[in-house]
Amino acid sequence: GSNDEFRDVLLTDAPGEWFASWAVKEQAPDAEGARWIVQRADAFLVLADCQRLGGPNRGRARNDIRQLLERLGNHVGVRPTTLVWSKADREPDAAIRKQVCVSLRDSIPRATEADCTTMNRTSLVRAMEAVLRPAWTPPRARALVEPVLHDEPFAAFRGRDAHA
Repeated sequence: GSNDEFRDVLLTDAPGEWFASWAVKEQAPDAEGARWIVQRADAFLVLADCQRLGGPNRGRARNDIRQLLERLGNHVGVRPTTLVWSKADREPDAAIRKQVCVSLRDSIPRATEADCTTMNRTSLVRAMEAVLRPAWTPPRARALVEPVLHDEPFAAFRGRDAHA
């Protein structure tokens, strides 16, 4: 759009419990908020808590984020998605990070990644920019190419109901 265009932006910080329930059972009654967000969102930021992924319950943390990525992968389509490694100054075990990355690539192949830490304030801006920029500026559509029948440009095929 033009520089003087107004746009409304709604950023939600949904309770993790909504998405934890939704990841386990899509139609869970306490996941209604997650379903609402997933249906309406133009882009997604998924936070992977590095402190939790490196802590004593890291196996559970890894399984939770992988389960969420798998569920989201069924719904995200082409919407921009960024996995944000929050508290990135608390680097998790390399094997766990790799397993989460494999889940991300398998579930949401077009997703990007960003590190974020309170030790570096611009890291959150970069993380949000990674997902907001493509959502704000959608890619240009490709030119339509219609097959021409019988070497006549005016006899372009437009589908079986084109002449109805």
